[in-house]
Amino acid sequence: MLFADLPSPHPKLPGTPPAHTRRNLLIVGAVAVLALAGMLGFVIGRARTVPPPESVGSSLRALPDSSTVRRSTGPGLITLRPSDGVDLDDLTTPTWDVGTGGDHDVGFAADAGRLSIDNGHAVVNGPFAFATCLRETGYADSAIELRNLQPGDSLCVRTNGHRLALVTIVSASEQAVEFGATVWDPPVPS
Repeated sequence: MLFADLPSPHPKLPGTPPAHTRRNLLIVGAVAVLALAGMLGFVIGRARTVPPPESVGSSLRALPDSSTVRRSTGPGLITLRPSDGVDLDDLTTPTWDVGTGGDHDVGFAADAGRLSIDNGHAVVNGPFAFATCLRETGYADSAIELRNLQPGDSLCVRTNGHRLALVTIVSASEQAVEFGATVWDPPVPS
């Protein structure tokens, strides 16, 4: 006997649990496994869900299969002085065709009071990616008052070449507006 050298009364080892206890444990375990499997399926399903076209906005009908960065300022900045504009679709000039003439997507007013974005813009919080700008539905065509621009503000911008760009404000004063930019391909329908 296992406890023969101990004084009486001898402790008893637990036996097999009664049948109803085993059944209850089996049911609780099965429910827990099913709940975990359901939650895992829900999380995986949400990660792969693309919103229906009607939630993407009237001008952006379908999510392209892939997007690539067409051009980015990287660590550099675009600087606009009053009356300047920038062509975010430009691929050939080192300055992104910043100047007072030409076909510009973003312009700094001559009176230094507002930033004009002719094809629409939307303030976003992230993630800062093509899909964020594509899914955005709150694009506005109105100018942004300079006093409303703050360092760190990020704007999705529609270019006149039908591309999407992310503009992140670094500084904004009456002397100049500085920002970083990333422009993506492919163009999207407007």
